[in-house]
Amino acid sequence: MNDILLINTNNALKADFFEKAKKTISAYENEYVKFDFQTINLSDENVIEKAKSANAILFFASDKQEELAVDSIRKQLGLYAQITAFSRRNDDVNHDFCIVQDKNGGIYEGEKGFANNAAFGREAYDVERYSELEIERTARVAYELAN
Repeated sequence: MNDILLINTNNALKADFFEKAKKTISAYENEYVKFDFQTINLSDENVIEKAKSANAILFFASDKQEELAVDSIRKQLGLYAQITAFSRRNDDVNHDFCIVQDKNGGIYEGEKGFANNAAFGREAYDVERYSELEIERTARVAYELAN
């Protein structure tokens, strides 16, 4: 049995998202592969413990507060890759692809602020720094998905 944990916030939009995800994932069940879906609220005190025992985790955040909570859980679990899939089929376009992002470094964790520049006045900055390790591990996930 493959345990899949759905981390939710009791939102109707998310409920619809998770129902569609469950239907899609369940299409891969057969006599050898079965999925057991469990739903837990994002604010549940046991969310980290349950996430660590699951085979897979689905997150869905629809606002900034939820995104920050999901990012916190992601960091506590040592997860870094966000995989976003896209599929479009019509008469003009037929493509399937996904975007792989590192959600723990770079622009998400970089220094942000304002400074006074004597020549040009106030300026804003947002440092986007990635280590070689962060780039390699994200590229590895993308490569493995492509094969």
